[in-house]
Order: sequence, then C-alpha cells, then structure tokens
Amino acid sequence: MSSQIEAHSGQQRALEQFVATGAQPDSHQIHRSVVEQASADSSPQTIRDHVLKTLCRQVPALGVADIHDLRVSLDVDVDADSPVDAQVTTVLQAAVAMLDEWNHL
Repeated sequence: MSSQIEAHSGQQRALEQFVATGAQPDSHQIHRSVVEQASADSSPQTIRDHVLKTLCRQVPALGVADIHDLRVSLDVDVDADSPVDAQVTTVLQAAVAMLDEWNHL
C-alpha cells in the first residue's frame, strides 16, 4: 500500500515539475531517435521500450520510477506487421496521452 502511495506521490511531483518547467517532450525528436534505434524486425515491445528510454533521457522531470509506472500502465495495441514508423507513432502518442492524463490526477 505504501509503495502505491509513494509511486503516486512520485508521479505527481515529476509531473508538477514537467508542467512547471514547460518541459513538453519534443515528440518529433523522440520519434526520430526511436526510429533510428529500431530495426525493421523490432517487436512492438522493443519499440515501446525504445520510446520509454528516449522519454526518460529527454524529459528530465521523469525519473526511472515514473518510466517504470508508465511501462506497466501503458496498454497499446500495436500491429506488429505495421512499419516501424507507425508503431513508434502509436506508442509515443499513447505515452504522451498517459503523461497528460497523470497531470490531471
């Protein structure tokens, strides 16, 4: 129970910093970076992990615990047969939407 409270508190602090500093993720830069890292045969899970690692690097207000919570909470239906570019777009949009949702907790 206390770990859930700590996680929620950590998310809230990170997102308050995120909003206060105006540190919006540059989705074009993140997208480009992930596409460069991924190969054509990358699985949807690998794509998701690349997106989350890139978010962690490029959004200083998000800590490892926040990225972990995002990874656990992120439920995205990605077509494994779609191009890497489309998979990255789908996962990135879902991650940014979830970050926006957390802002309203």
